[in-house]
Amino acid sequence: MNIKLYLLLLFLLFFGSYGGYLLYINYALSKSIKKLNIDSATGLIKGIGPFEFKKGNTAVLLIHGYTGTSKEMLPLGRYLSERNISSYGILLPGHGSTPRELKKTTKEEWYKAAEDALRRMKKEYRTVYIAGFSIGSAIAIRLAANHQVDGIALLSPAVYLKNKGMNMLSVESQIKFLNAFLFYSYIKKQHPPDIKDPSVDENNPFYEFYPVNTLKHLIDTMKEGRELLPKITCPILIIQSKGDIDLSEKGPEYIYKNAASTDKKVVWLERSGHIITLDYDRDRVNEEVYKFVAKC
Repeated sequence: MNIKLYLLLLFLLFFGSYGGYLLYINYALSKSIKKLNIDSATGLIKGIGPFEFKKGNTAVLLIHGYTGTSKEMLPLGRYLSERNISSYGILLPGHGSTPRELKKTTKEEWYKAAEDALRRMKKEYRTVYIAGFSIGSAIAIRLAANHQVDGIALLSPAVYLKNKGMNMLSVESQIKFLNAFLFYSYIKKQHPPDIKDPSVDENNPFYEFYPVNTLKHLIDTMKEGRELLPKITCPILIIQSKGDIDLSEKGPEYIYKNAASTDKKVVWLERSGHIITLDYDRDRVNEEVYKFVAKC
């Protein structure tokens, strides 16, 4: 076969398949967005947005996870408010809306939104803590490295992702590969949010697709969190479930060994999945965070 013709056929095969993939993904993405019940006035999922409980002079900035919403942190905020502790639950840019909106954002926008909230809270309250869930924990670490805070609670901290199945490449390497070849596209999540309690899962809105370009921002944020741990001197509470299917169990130990703080505590849960703030162990999470804030 003529080499030019052979190369042309390979070119058409590759880009034809790629084009078909993009058409399918965009069709499936549009269908998934219709399920999200978007409020046309706000552009957000109905019932989703930042929340604030103004109580005492001690406050906690609550930061949710990647592709999640402030709803992940609402039970904790409500629990703290009942004990005279103020809180503000941020909604990170691109979250609580659609994957198309998330695709337009970067890790620096996520961080700046959290930093702006922290600066405001430090002006309003005498004592300020941060509680971050999943990637919100990595953002919390970066905030604590750059600003004086009274303590950070790291809930299901995104330190290392769990490598699933028989993949020879690490999850981080797989994401780099996807980012190189499918930068402008989306990929479907392998599973719904990791919540063992079925009564919670069905009422928790979530994105069914990841924008591929933001996965790099996710990995970079995790890396920044790891690198900044030696700068963290404030008290640290770390909580993770042994049943978490998204995160490596090495994360809490890594934080404990590398953070400069001398006041560190690790709590392991038994019954929950990744989203411990909503799952079976949520009462334990609320209690541990409250005790952490109240004792300091």
